[in-house]
Amino acid sequence: IKPFGAFVAVQSPSGDNSAEGLLHVKDILEEGFLKDVKDELEVGQEVRVRIQSMDVEAGKMRLSMKGFDSHTENQGSRHSAQDLASFEGISDSEWLAGTVERIKPFGAFVAVQSPSGDNSAEGLLHVKDILEEGFLKDVKDELEVGQEVRVRIQSMDVEAGKMRLSMKGFDSHTENQGSRHSAQDLASFEGISDSEWLAGTVERIKPFGAF
Repeated sequence: IKPFGAFVAVQSPSGDNSAEGLLHVKDILEEGFLKDVKDELEVGQEVRVRIQSMDVEAGKMRLSMKGFDSHTENQGSRHSAQDLASFEGISDSEWLAGTVERIKPFGAFVAVQSPSGDNSAEGLLHVKDILEEGFLKDVKDELEVGQEVRVRIQSMDVEAGKMRLSMKGFDSHTENQGSRHSAQDLASFEGISDSEWLAGTVERIKPFGAF
């Protein structure tokens, strides 16, 4: 792995030869800018690539991960396909409890519990499916590893063992943010008029506002 990309050993379709090609940082993510190649790839990781250009005389190849849904397939290639049988038939309007396991530039991997509670599986929560509206520049501004969130299944490929999740539609700005902390006691604030001004101190700043 280099600052400008990664060198990937690829196998010929016949399997009788292998060669090394350059996977440039610009050809890793489907969209957006990847600041650090190590946020997406690691030495020994199996990926799916295509040959973008080749110079036979110089013995050089330029590779690309674009166009292969690299956010899910290539990430999932580190692990065997997970069993999603207990998640089949779940409506995309049903909310499930989840815990953020890993954070990537393009989103987060969330471990979700099946409604029956007898199984858990990991799904991709893409950066586009975190905020209700607006653009989230850095996933870490909204999520952290270990955070409990509410998600719904947006799409699922049982055979491949992959799920696409979403936080949209659940008022994620309040409920999911609040899941990091226990419920606070607001009894002493009851009955206060919306025209009364109170002293406050900014504790945390988020893309959607401040706490």
